[in-house]
Amino acid sequence: MKAMKPAIRWIFVGLAMTLGLGWGFDKLGTTAAVFLKIGPDARAMGMAGAYVAVAEGPQALFWNPAGLVQLRGWQATGSYVHWLGDVTFGALAIGRALDGATAFAFGGRYLRSVPLERTTPEEPEGTGEMFRYWATTWSAALARQLTDRVSIGATVRVVQEGIAHTSATTWALDFGSLYRTEWHRLTLGIALSHFGGRMTLSGQDLWFYWDPDPGRADNPEEEASLRPRSWALPTTYRVSVALEPRPSWRVALQGTHTAEAVQTLELGTEYRLALLALRAGLSLNPGGLRWTAGLGLYQGRMRVDYAVETVEPLGLAHRLGFTWKL
Repeated sequence: MKAMKPAIRWIFVGLAMTLGLGWGFDKLGTTAAVFLKIGPDARAMGMAGAYVAVAEGPQALFWNPAGLVQLRGWQATGSYVHWLGDVTFGALAIGRALDGATAFAFGGRYLRSVPLERTTPEEPEGTGEMFRYWATTWSAALARQLTDRVSIGATVRVVQEGIAHTSATTWALDFGSLYRTEWHRLTLGIALSHFGGRMTLSGQDLWFYWDPDPGRADNPEEEASLRPRSWALPTTYRVSVALEPRPSWRVALQGTHTAEAVQTLELGTEYRLALLALRAGLSLNPGGLRWTAGLGLYQGRMRVDYAVETVEPLGLAHRLGFTWKL
């Protein structure tokens, strides 16, 4: 029990630092690629996203790459999210253990809006031209077991998003670590996500023609371009602790801090009943309380997951996922 005291002390220090980074003000709307903040995995979001200390299987690629070391052989995971406003969001990841201490994974995410009609000041009712907002990421991760208790991992990612004929591309890195103990399988997880470059829009929609001297007759128009500002990614820092008070019952607590100076506290739980897993979670943020719920069905080498999330005041978001041991 004495060996547990340092671990517990660092857990509370980490949570306190996470929740103390700027609570009371925020910088919403100051980052690009905000779709990166949407949790893609149905199992994790059934637990309100309190998953950094739980991360295992190929879905660890999205939360904490250090969890990939728990892979055994090839595994694949996929998910589909019916997001708000008829926006669709999906993810796919495949991972494999290279040996008893090293594993890798690769995968991607996409988001796409429904077709929208372009409007202009001259044609506010619509021009008849349709466009979409879209976003994608492509990722590769490597994890390594350092000791019987400590594992680390890193992810490199290409991030893209665009609207109509304009798009932006940059890179990002994730870093994560896990510290496991034998006492009720107590685990401490730390993850830094979406740390990287800045995004700047480019494309033909930024070009236009203008008259440099409107007072002069027969003056030819010249080609010009808007010069958009670059925006940082929504870098996210998470500290999480998970344990099993009883066999088949897991509880996780997590503190999250984003580059927009928003702090949240997530609490999630999962209870396994033979072939069925029941999940629930709560998220406390400056905007109020958000709840999630979900379940998982185990059948042979396959697991199917479902999660529902409240997004006030807009309604519910639904996720469906699968994990398959190849």
